[in-house]
Amino acid sequence: MTPSPPPDAISSLFSDIDVERWYARIGAFAPVGQRPTYHVYRAGQAGAAHYRPALELSGLHGVEDFAEIMFSRSLSLILAFAALRRPYVAVRNDTENAVRGTHHTFVWTQSLPASGTIINGDKSTTYRGNDFLGVLDTSTEFTHTTLAMSDPVGVRIPTALLTDGVQGIEPFVAESPLARSAAAFLRNFAQEVAVRGADTEPEAELAVIDVIKCALTLSDNTSRSSTNSAHAIQDATRALIEQNYRDPAFTTDTVARELHLSRRQLYRMFADVAESPAAMIARRRLDRAKTLLESSSTISIDRVAEASGFTSGAVLRNHFRAQFGMTPNQFRKINHAAPTGGRE
Repeated sequence: MTPSPPPDAISSLFSDIDVERWYARIGAFAPVGQRPTYHVYRAGQAGAAHYRPALELSGLHGVEDFAEIMFSRSLSLILAFAALRRPYVAVRNDTENAVRGTHHTFVWTQSLPASGTIINGDKSTTYRGNDFLGVLDTSTEFTHTTLAMSDPVGVRIPTALLTDGVQGIEPFVAESPLARSAAAFLRNFAQEVAVRGADTEPEAELAVIDVIKCALTLSDNTSRSSTNSAHAIQDATRALIEQNYRDPAFTTDTVARELHLSRRQLYRMFADVAESPAAMIARRRLDRAKTLLESSSTISIDRVAEASGFTSGAVLRNHFRAQFGMTPNQFRKINHAAPTGGRE
């Protein structure tokens, strides 16, 4: 789509050159598809009201100083966005309201070298520069302050798809080489679909989620020191499972080969752990299938199986029934009023 000229209220808060450079950076004048996207200008009291009651937004000098230009597009599982914002303060203090609805997490990066701080309880996370991978769970109380104009681009994801049902992700900024690579991938995806109208499929959304999860898992693992080789192998195994479980050919033999161990040596490293590597792989695949069934009533059972690392819908049904005592479609009927999907 071709962006419309900004209204006077926005023009007075953004310079023309800043807006033109941002449009060029995100490809606003170079569509690659015909899918409709949402393009909006927000400023002052009226603009900030869009986010209430979930968020209280204002500029650094008051609510009338708030302004943003936003592209966004809702997909099957996630929402992609690209924005240009003046320095702002966002306060989230109504967690009761968040508990009633779906928990969401924003994952973003930026190109402008802006700095900011996220305060979550007694923890403060500060970031400076660009090309990092930032994570912010909007179901927790926080105050997010940016000190310069920023251009966040990324996705909003149901938190359950990132955490397998565990709620409450602490604010996280990853700057490892892998995180920066994931940030570049995320930026390209969000700009293509939210700004340039590209066609996309649910599989592409799942790929984005998996890239983010892998980057965050490995970044967290590298930030911690292992006290012994067994813990290091356990951490590496978990990271490999997170990265590869969607591949039906991925097995414990693959893990052992990647870690230069025999299968027997690998299992000995898990002697003090309740779950074996094989059980971890099976559980991860079932957790993904369960989360997809909870999150969407439109993806077929065969597609859920493919996205979760099972060779077929029949194999998924057998494993699902053995673990949960019901078929995938029976489970989905409990969670959706009008389920659709594959056969039983």
